[in-house]
Amino acid sequence: MSSTNAGNLDASSVANIVSANFKAYNFNFKNTYGSRAKAVAVTANGDKQGFYGCGFYGYQDTLLAKNGKQYYSNCYMEGAVDYILGNAAAWFGECTTASNGGGAITATSRQDPADASR
Repeated sequence: MSSTNAGNLDASSVANIVSANFKAYNFNFKNTYGSRAKAVAVTANGDKQGFYGCGFYGYQDTLLAKNGKQYYSNCYMEGAVDYILGNAAAWFGECTTASNGGGAITATSRQDPADASR
């Protein structure tokens, strides 16, 4: 990833997955850009996406659960600042989160607490 893309959520993503009914098994997604700017490992931007036994590694904004309904099972998520974020209706079952810095784990993109999941 080039540094010109860092800081932009969609453009910095190692994988931007837009397909509905997408499934990934035992795959590691890593964005190794580091702490210099936001750099996403995965943008999950489709409905009915499933990730099983996957690893998500980054620093800031590692997993962007952007849109749709998503399921994460037995996954490992590592980051330092807001490393799980987005608007999706996402379920995390038996997942491990690991902080490699002092920031928050999650951040919502909703503008209003009454906003429905997309």
